[in-house]
Amino acid sequence: MVGCIVPFTHPGLGLKDYSSDVKASPFVLAVVDAQIPVVPHIINAVILISVLSVGNASTFAASRTLEALAEIGQAPKWFAYVDKKGRPLATLAICLALGPLAFVGAYDGGQLFDWLFALTGLSSFFTWYFISINGFLTDLGGLFVWHIFGFEWLLKPRLRVVLYE
Repeated sequence: MVGCIVPFTHPGLGLKDYSSDVKASPFVLAVVDAQIPVVPHIINAVILISVLSVGNASTFAASRTLEALAEIGQAPKWFAYVDKKGRPLATLAICLALGPLAFVGAYDGGQLFDWLFALTGLSSFFTWYFISINGFLTDLGGLFVWHIFGFEWLLKPRLRVVLYE
């Protein structure tokens, strides 16, 4: 769809001069080329509201997840503190303090962002690795228990026809 609204040879696409400018968006370029003056501002406002919404939802989810981990003993107990209005203040403070790391990456040439990006990719790899190992061991344990109790016949495919009993 994006290739249909702006040609790939458009001078505003892919240039270093526009790399940090809002004019680099193909949708904004298409509206600017159509000479509609107010629509680029509307598009940018929608993008800004979307980004703020994602940040709000991510802060909510991260703080509640960390608070739940503290309640079951997998995070420090002081993360489990919730005030009278139901807000996990300690976890909110941690989540909001770590958020500006994304902006720090813009000032050091992207080196910190690359490091954080690699760290999250590696952590997701390890997460899925341990999920698969856990699933495999659970299946092996289940098969062992089925063997002990003599339920192997449940694993064998068979055709069972039940007529009127």
